[in-house]
Amino acid sequence: MRLEDPGTGKRRIVDLFTDLGGAVTMRHLAREAIGRGFWSEAELDGAVLGWAVKQCRDVIRSEGENGLPFAVPVEKGPHPVWKQLTLIDSLEEANFVLQERAAAVVADHAKLLELQRYFVRRFGGGISSVPMLVY
Repeated sequence: MRLEDPGTGKRRIVDLFTDLGGAVTMRHLAREAIGRGFWSEAELDGAVLGWAVKQCRDVIRSEGENGLPFAVPVEKGPHPVWKQLTLIDSLEEANFVLQERAAAVVADHAKLLELQRYFVRRFGGGISSVPMLVY
């Protein structure tokens, strides 16, 4: 199932989530979607590789004792090269890493502010403040 397909994809998953009561774990939602045949066998087989890649990525980018990741991607693309921090050997790569991390922080902060605005509209006062980023 392609998520972009009209009438299937995202809408089917959202509808299933709602049908399950709108408050379930993602594990339960995924098992229900698999059980209802949302994806073909070939798609599920491909997902196993995706899962393994995610497992590897999560371990490699996890923080070490110094709070820094073990390795980071040093280029854009669907399958970028990741390098151990000690193997980054150019200013170009170092600046790429810093720019990508900064862009991610800014994007996450924007999402956090929008989430706060949503809850303020919904509940009024009493919502936690969000620290502002200073550049």
